[in-house]
Amino acid sequence: MKGLVALLLCGLATGAAAADGQCNRGKAGVLTLADWKIEPAGPEIADVRVTLTNQTGKEIRLIKGTVWFKDALESAASGVPIEPDALRPVGGSNSQTKTLAGLARYGRIARQDVMTTVCVESAVYADGTRATFP
Repeated sequence: MKGLVALLLCGLATGAAAADGQCNRGKAGVLTLADWKIEPAGPEIADVRVTLTNQTGKEIRLIKGTVWFKDALESAASGVPIEPDALRPVGGSNSQTKTLAGLARYGRIARQDVMTTVCVESAVYADGTRATFP
């Protein structure tokens, strides 16, 4: 639980401008968010499912990044860490679900009032090459 709280606080602190199509750290457009769903799992926690699609033209075997959520009023962004070990084929999609604090409200507000950005910091491709996105 301590790790979850630390992760949430880190995400809130670093993501203030991340969900507007811009990344504070990393690059947008490496993965795209095909779909997302947030359902309450307790008073202040939620099950967050994101489906990501590989846009690189290369199979990804490891990745470091975050899916950021922000509301239309531009309040502080909340982030969902991307599962680093999920194999991502070229043009393929995969889903991940995490239970996190701080994101429950995004499941309660209208979907059109939620902005999202996927920021990727680095990736290792199936051929062994590595890309780092400042």
